[in-house]
Amino acid sequence: TSTAAPATLTLRATVSADVGQIMYNPHDGYMYGTGTSDHTIFRVTNMDTISGTTVVTTLTGTLNTAGSTDGAFASALFSQPKGLEFFYGVTTSYRRVVAGLIVGDYTGYRVRALDLRTQQVRTVLGDGTVPSSVTGDVGTGTTAGVKIQPYGLAEFFRGLSYLVVQTPTNCILEAYSNETTTPFNGTAWVLTTSVFAGVCGATNGVSVDGLALTQAYIRIPQGLGVVRDIGGTPIAVLITTSGDSTLRHMYPLYPSGSRYMSTITTVNVNNGQHVFVHQTDAALYIAEAGLQVSRVPISLTYGNATGPQTTVVPGSGFGFRGVTVTPSGIVAMTGMYGLHISSVVSPPIRPRQVWTATQELPPPSTTTTTTTTAPPTTTTTTTTTTTAAPATLTLRATVSADVGQIMYNPHDGYMYGTGTSAHT
Repeated sequence: TSTAAPATLTLRATVSADVGQIMYNPHDGYMYGTGTSDHTIFRVTNMDTISGTTVVTTLTGTLNTAGSTDGAFASALFSQPKGLEFFYGVTTSYRRVVAGLIVGDYTGYRVRALDLRTQQVRTVLGDGTVPSSVTGDVGTGTTAGVKIQPYGLAEFFRGLSYLVVQTPTNCILEAYSNETTTPFNGTAWVLTTSVFAGVCGATNGVSVDGLALTQAYIRIPQGLGVVRDIGGTPIAVLITTSGDSTLRHMYPLYPSGSRYMSTITTVNVNNGQHVFVHQTDAALYIAEAGLQVSRVPISLTYGNATGPQTTVVPGSGFGFRGVTVTPSGIVAMTGMYGLHISSVVSPPIRPRQVWTATQELPPPSTTTTTTTTAPPTTTTTTTTTTTAAPATLTLRATVSADVGQIMYNPHDGYMYGTGTSAHT
């Protein structure tokens, strides 16, 4: 039995005294993050390799200048941005790609949309005033009375709705898009909110299992992650709370009337700031301000913990704010004063394929030999044609007694098929 060496932590870039969350965009190869204390949104290159030079550039926002100005990236202002999520658009070839960022402007009391295609920033939720302790703060867009102070953000249902952590009022809001086709067109996107979980305005609630989501108390929610099935439909929501250091579990999600909340008692989260659901690894990565990044194995059927919590990276004297796993499997994280990567490599994001596959039949091979002698000159040419052996068949997975058709999706790396006799 051999024990792996402890994870080492490498500082790759110093970007802000307090960095918020970070996410990797597979469609352009960049990482994006929120510079909370310097009021900027930044872009990162080369965080997906163990060695090399990481380059950080300010995407939008003015360094150390707080504000809520919309408009072009060059002039837009932010006020302590924290939460971060992608929104998606559809290309002319109907490919779903990352179109921009959703940012929780924490002390700007707004949710902002950053369109990477038009280089424009728009406020899509919040009137810019401090939330009160009543559920009447919910509403549509930026109309008066829509009060919000967003912390964590997560796409919920296929780009048409998002979950927003309302930390000061201890509840989770669901924000619906007004569009039903392309999730964002850059000009008219509007969000309408409703209470998804928690009792808005509750200040000293105690975590109680078995309660319906809108009756359960949540003490200072911060990190938020959504567990999905293979088709992308959400099956469970996980929330970290700093008020009682818990990991809360919301399951089932459908039908909506059956949603309940419970506490995963095997996990102790020390001020969890951000969570990353790693579907391929079947695990939850938690960035804790209490000085570590931890990993919790989860079920991709129910979203509950299936094993013990382990420390992936110790904090070495500083807390973490955000965490993600790069396509090559490197754990990347934000912390006080910088961006870091860990020597610990998790399973890569691209899923392993487990399907029936055939060996490709190579073309026939031809060998030509030419012999020349002199004098007199004699040339002999011999041509040999060899036909490869018949292809072999390898069974990769047994899925149904009678399987229908199968297709490969190059945009997510999955194959999809019909299980005819199993009705799936």
